[in-house]
Amino acid sequence: SDARLLSAAWLDRYQITVPAGICFDAVDKAQELLLRGVQYHLDDDPRDVAWLRVRGIEAFLVSRPWNLGAKCAYRVASVAQFLTVVAPAVEIEDHEFEEAAA
Repeated sequence: SDARLLSAAWLDRYQITVPAGICFDAVDKAQELLLRGVQYHLDDDPRDVAWLRVRGIEAFLVSRPWNLGAKCAYRVASVAQFLTVVAPAVEIEDHEFEEAAA
């Protein structure tokens, strides 16, 4: 799908290794993530974030132009901010994560 191709290209551009828990376009994303033991998830679709949270996954909505009007209590401005929330003890260098997604 387009989501899979775009996501894979973005990850490749920034040389991010894809962990086993990454799930782009599964029919039941929550089930796939739960099967892989994923605790945290970053998504650009507020509906996915809401559903994943109902299923017990700590999902966050990354702000993008197409979701700015959506109400979500778990919004982050960037991948870097997401990482500081889910891995606060790890020092994160400022990486140009947001350039391709904007």
